[in-house]
Amino acid sequence: MAAVGFGIVGIVIVLFTLLLCAMELTRAFLLWHAERRRRRMSIEERVRQSQKLMFKLISLWGIDAALGWETAATDKALADTLPSVKPGEYERVNGLLEKTIYGGIALEPFEERALDLFVQRLWGRNVKKSWKMRLKLRYACLLAAK
Repeated sequence: MAAVGFGIVGIVIVLFTLLLCAMELTRAFLLWHAERRRRRMSIEERVRQSQKLMFKLISLWGIDAALGWETAATDKALADTLPSVKPGEYERVNGLLEKTIYGGIALEPFEERALDLFVQRLWGRNVKKSWKMRLKLRYACLLAAK
């Protein structure tokens, strides 16, 4: 009876390991493919892609946000949640997004770098978070692929 129990536990562990390997391989492929595709995009397409990723990450942190909507409240919530995000930074990035999306004006290279840096800060590195939140952020690319 004990051998059957250990056999079932062993099978569950092997299946869990295979699932985790499949998720990591899929994540690696999606990130590689996205970076490859990003190199061929125009500045406007990169900004739109960064916008989608930015709002996806903000929603994973549990903050309700949209382009140009209640930017001061969203900025305060982000600064309170993530120590790496400085007060006023979200409002600045939101202005850059509006400049491109609504105004049709291409971003300067330093503005695009500011947008990319802000998106990197939303990943929440060096922030204490639950294991569920770590998994959500790690596999956000799998959620976005749906």
